[in-house]
Amino acid sequence: DKAEKRFANVLLIDPSNINAKLGLAYSKLELNEKEEAKSIFENILKQKIDPTIKEEVTNTLKSIK
Repeated sequence: DKAEKRFANVLLIDPSNINAKLGLAYSKLELNEKEEAKSIFENILKQKIDPTIKEEVTNTLKSIK
């Protein structure tokens, strides 16, 4: 819960911070807020990101049920 708030605060300062978006999405998953996490992951995939991160996010999206 604290991590979620910290990542959200970072995104208020720097909305394009991919690491904060990833952290927020994984925090949402841990809090069982799957739809919100899925939305954040899908948003990340629309951005220009490292292929390794793209693969990780794609695999995580596939595993969300």
